[in-house]
Amino acid sequence: MKKLLGVVIACSLLLSACLPRDIALARRCLSSTVLVHIKIAKGDKRGMGTCSGVYVAPNLILTANHCVDMEDGLELKGIWIRNVYDEAAKAEIVKVDAEKDLALLKTSLKGIPVSLARKVTVGEEVWVIGQPLGLKFVVTKGIISSLNVSTLSFPINHFITDAVVLPGNSGGPAFNSRGQLVGILTMSTSVFGVFGAAGLGIVVQIDEVRKFLKQK
Repeated sequence: MKKLLGVVIACSLLLSACLPRDIALARRCLSSTVLVHIKIAKGDKRGMGTCSGVYVAPNLILTANHCVDMEDGLELKGIWIRNVYDEAAKAEIVKVDAEKDLALLKTSLKGIPVSLARKVTVGEEVWVIGQPLGLKFVVTKGIISSLNVSTLSFPINHFITDAVVLPGNSGGPAFNSRGQLVGILTMSTSVFGVFGAAGLGIVVQIDEVRKFLKQK
């Protein structure tokens, strides 16, 4: 009985010790994350798209290319970003890479740049932040489930995470437990319905992100 009580007390102390770290980490990651809103036109019709992004420099935001690259028949009318402090500003495209599904945006609204991780490892914790299904600044947590995933549809390196990812997370950041960027969400295996069914997240790995940022 005493041994069991000791285990319970130890677990309680461990949980309380980890909780402040998680809160501090989430706050730090949120300060670098933005919501991306895209105004779209098709003929006389107007609509809005939602994605996510992250500051990689005080005025530069990294997101997914498919968020700003319009399909045939659609016209991009404007891009706005909003931070966790509910401040908003317009953004413009600096460069894109369709193969990597990455885009760099410039905005007048300054933010706190994220640092880039040097490597990623299967099993390490991953924090995902974005606006799944339009819900603002949702934080989900999982692990890196698989590395170096590449198919005909995804010719570059991706990793898979079991953190909850839904439409609207696209372009959003994936952080490690040190608050460093480990990748950018490109898609989810979720089944979209009234509320959506959570799926695995497919993430552009940090080495591909680093290559993109270095491109002119």
